[in-house]
Amino acid sequence: MTRTPSAAQPPAVAGHCLAGSGSHAEARQALHVLTGARGWPQHYDPEAESTFVSSPCGLVPVGYLPGHFWPWKLNVADSPMQLPRWRAEFSPQTPPVVVSAILDTVARALETDPDRLTGTTYDAAEATAVLVRAGWRTEHTDTHTIATSPEPQPGLAGLSVQCHPEPWQDDPLDQFEDTVALWCGAPDSPERWSVDFSRETPMHLVAAITRELVPPVAPRPALDRTSRPRMTAARGRPAPAEPASPLLRESGQRFNVVDSRSTQDGDHFQTCAIATDGIPPDPDRPVAAFVNSRTGKAPSRLRAAHFPTREAAAEWIRGAKPLPQPAPTRAEAARLDSRPAGTTEPATEAAPSPPETNPRPHRR
Repeated sequence: MTRTPSAAQPPAVAGHCLAGSGSHAEARQALHVLTGARGWPQHYDPEAESTFVSSPCGLVPVGYLPGHFWPWKLNVADSPMQLPRWRAEFSPQTPPVVVSAILDTVARALETDPDRLTGTTYDAAEATAVLVRAGWRTEHTDTHTIATSPEPQPGLAGLSVQCHPEPWQDDPLDQFEDTVALWCGAPDSPERWSVDFSRETPMHLVAAITRELVPPVAPRPALDRTSRPRMTAARGRPAPAEPASPLLRESGQRFNVVDSRSTQDGDHFQTCAIATDGIPPDPDRPVAAFVNSRTGKAPSRLRAAHFPTREAAAEWIRGAKPLPQPAPTRAEAARLDSRPAGTTEPATEAAPSPPETNPRPHRR
């Protein structure tokens, strides 16, 4: 039985990855990334109810054979009519979103950089990086790297990458040895599905599925200020700068804020935030830090940097100094300070509300 997380705990595994039905409708849905806009030719065998699709160049044949133990077959070859360089097989209950994720990634690589379909990028970290950032547990043995889902669904899904042969296996491993396995579901559940990849599968293609396993980060709801009264702060001073700029508010699934704070010193307002970056420019620096500052009526200014850990990001924020005020801004601030107390300027637009103390719940 699949364990369902409580309302207080976000799921560890994306709901659309829990199980598929293995129906012909789902097969057509998964193949549509190839047969739709791309127009890859297909052949349907009504007697066996099987579907075969191939890239126009003949390098990537795909087959769906219902009734087989591994109904989904994906092969990638260096040239047409040759044995595949690597292959992948999917069990019957594999959700269509998982199948289409790898098919779409393979097709895009074939269109833009065919060498990446057979490149020797076999570093397990390339496939596990997104899982590690999502808090999945990782274990390294003499032969394998294994990542499994954490609470509240511990071990429900996982990725196993064999890096070295077992004592009973040949060294080096055979080209068609299945060394990469993904799975989701309880061991004895009929809903359990798995995907096997042979040894020479590039890890960036495996990562196309691991990204699907991680639940998307819910975007922050947009703040509705249309019904708020127009007002200005006392003595004409603007409200604090908004939290970490539109880069965080409109980034959708990219950033997950884990800590934030706001400070005010006279006319200087500063909001700091630490977030995990789902698409970091450097995989070794997955933590982003933001410092958003505003002084007087000057526009807010954002500084950002990436770090390997939250501690390093927090240390950088502690050392962040207020940005120097331009001369016109200093003159304007002095003029406002010289006005009688209680005097305000008419509002020209609704002032932004103070930032939330914790814009998103803490996730590990």
